[in-house]
Amino acid sequence: MRKNMELLIYNIFAVLFSWSMVFSITDSMLFGNDPAAVFLYCAAALLVLNLLFINWITLLTGGIISFIATLSYGYWMVKMQRVPWLFRQVRDFGTWVYDYIMGYQYLNDVYSIWFTIIMAIAITATAFFIMVKRNRYRIALLGGTIYLVTSFYMGREINKPAMMVGIFVLICLYSRDVLVNKYSDLYKRNNNNNPYLLWAMPLAAIILFISYLLSDVIYYERPYWLDKGINSFSEWIEEQDLLGEFRQLQGSDFSLVSTGFQPDKTILGGDIKLDHRLVLKVKADHRVYLKGSIKDYYTGYSWISTNLQEFSISDNNIEDYVTDGYFSSRTFHNIVYRTRHGDFRVLSNTLNIYDSVFLTGRAEVEHINFKTNTLFHAGNLIEIEEDKYNKEYIITNSNAEFYFPGKQKSDNRYRYRYRMVNMNIPLTETLLKRSSQYIANPSLIIDPNVRGRYLEIQQRYTNVDNITERVAQLAREITQGYNSRYEKVKAIEQYLSNNFSYTLTPGPVPKGRDFADYFLFDLKKGYCTYFATAMTLMVRSIGIPARYVEGYVLPLRPGADNVYYVTNDLSHAWVEVFFDGFGWISFEPTPPFQAMLRDEEAQSLLPSSVEGENEQYIDSLLGTESPDSEAQSEETETAVDAREIFIKNGYTILILFLILIASLIGVGVLFIIIRRLMFLSRLRNIRRMDARAGILEIYPMLLRVASFYGCELNPGETPLEYAQRVNERFKGFSPDSFRDITEIYVKAKYSREEMVSHDKERMISFYNSMVAGLRDRLNKILFCYLRYMKQAF
Repeated sequence: MRKNMELLIYNIFAVLFSWSMVFSITDSMLFGNDPAAVFLYCAAALLVLNLLFINWITLLTGGIISFIATLSYGYWMVKMQRVPWLFRQVRDFGTWVYDYIMGYQYLNDVYSIWFTIIMAIAITATAFFIMVKRNRYRIALLGGTIYLVTSFYMGREINKPAMMVGIFVLICLYSRDVLVNKYSDLYKRNNNNNPYLLWAMPLAAIILFISYLLSDVIYYERPYWLDKGINSFSEWIEEQDLLGEFRQLQGSDFSLVSTGFQPDKTILGGDIKLDHRLVLKVKADHRVYLKGSIKDYYTGYSWISTNLQEFSISDNNIEDYVTDGYFSSRTFHNIVYRTRHGDFRVLSNTLNIYDSVFLTGRAEVEHINFKTNTLFHAGNLIEIEEDKYNKEYIITNSNAEFYFPGKQKSDNRYRYRYRMVNMNIPLTETLLKRSSQYIANPSLIIDPNVRGRYLEIQQRYTNVDNITERVAQLAREITQGYNSRYEKVKAIEQYLSNNFSYTLTPGPVPKGRDFADYFLFDLKKGYCTYFATAMTLMVRSIGIPARYVEGYVLPLRPGADNVYYVTNDLSHAWVEVFFDGFGWISFEPTPPFQAMLRDEEAQSLLPSSVEGENEQYIDSLLGTESPDSEAQSEETETAVDAREIFIKNGYTILILFLILIASLIGVGVLFIIIRRLMFLSRLRNIRRMDARAGILEIYPMLLRVASFYGCELNPGETPLEYAQRVNERFKGFSPDSFRDITEIYVKAKYSREEMVSHDKERMISFYNSMVAGLRDRLNKILFCYLRYMKQAF
């Protein structure tokens, strides 16, 4: 009865602790789970585990049923050719979990439930084994402590009621451990059902109550050295790109975080330190912006991609697919304007409007020690002509990012054709002023895929979930005097570039403040991410599709051989706005970069626009070369080659080092195994000996084990005197006493009376009991050291 009651209590503790951990973790991730639902997940998992582990028959039966079910499901998946689908589901889920934790994705209701159930099963199973099957509450204490510390340093809110339940359980288990180990006699004599709970539970409640009262009073600021260490470790983990190959199929891995223009990977803003490393060499027919990543969802403090759809493109001709390029194609443009504006028909017969409004060109991009899966492209990508590794296909997603499959390369090289809108002629502006929402409706009937993509653009890029009311009100005030969508967008662009200043040191955004709201109404200065974010949100707030883009801008002038040398300080964020008949058009609200669009003015405007910043940054923007530019170019190439050699040799050294470490560990393990086998062989030989020889061989081993109990044989002391002295110490180890075992030894050594095998087995059994007692007496590490390294027993 007592055992069953204890089992019930430990199951209650296990489910309470599991619930506290699962609910606290998912609540800190803002899943919004129902506490009762989480409790049911944990209770169901615990019930199944109890049923499985009733005895070995139920465990074996459950294992067989699970194996057959898994095998049947696997066979069905293969037969129905659903394995790739299953792989994508698992991959998408794993990628979402990582990206959501890192702040790159927003909440997915389905995936959040999956994650909660998986967490419930994993944590409940752990609690079952360490609380119900084994009294190892310290493992739960360690896990809970790690979670609390990690949450604290990640700045995540911890659900206090849930964690208090978990701590309550741990205090009760600790009190039980004290009772069993420190007051074992009292515990064994008491037949009542766990009386320790009568004082343990009130004690736990009092401790928790006092802790809760103090939790809002005590203020703790983590030390600078610890903060710096955690940040450095986090940066190192990020640099290792441990999940790079797994994540790469979900989108471009490029981000301003890697270039220095976003100091904190989870939030926008803050002072930046320029990185002047060369990353790209570009040959292009026009001075273009190179798109790397495109974000569609604003969280209030950062931009994330909500893309969960990707498409493989195996044909070099990108226009064969429904991508962004289709909405700037000749077919789409002509249908839109000839359907909507009849007065353009005559003009189109005498002048090819499309060829005047749209420019096409070629670009060649070479990565310089720049490991990424991103295909940096200009305008609308229409054809891939060549790439260094002859990949069979590229990938795009619903955010119109382009990237390569397979392992990331640091020296990618590719060529492509692109199309861009010519913004330098009056005709383009005239046509843009005539563009209005859903002007493209007649052409959408042609292809349902086109219609679906068009409607997705209208919905995805007009999202205003986290735009503050006064940001939206400001946008309405700025644009209220304009009629066309284009004029409204230009008004917002000019407002930002004319009324806000550019700086690389705007300071951090106050905690709890909306990034765009703080920039527009308080700070009124910043760099590209500030301007691009504000304009994207303001354009969206008046119902026009807009998106936030990150990439690189080419310098004003190319270098030698008509090559643009792109460094990390030329990374940039800008805005793209969708216009029917034109597709996506780039807008530039950031002051110094807007000056670069007017080549003749940039030379004089840039220094004043970037006032206070370093000259090297201005030189990078202008593309100006110093007299020793050739030498610098050679030094850069030499440095790049040196880095590549170092990286290659570094990997070789790392591999050799790991092989050496593995070899040393292997030799050590082999040494331990050999020594252990020799010891076990000695025990087997003792069993094979005749009774007298075996007894004489085992007794010195028994004395050695006794020494670890603090019972050593004194000089001049006879075996029987020694046995009489320590007999009480080893009482209860086996049916025989230590004196009985010693008498057998004395008889075998000094008497000619024949010994029997049963006496030898009694001594071996007593020896094994003493070794088993050491396992509980000694520290686990010390026990393993003595047994496996020293071969002491």
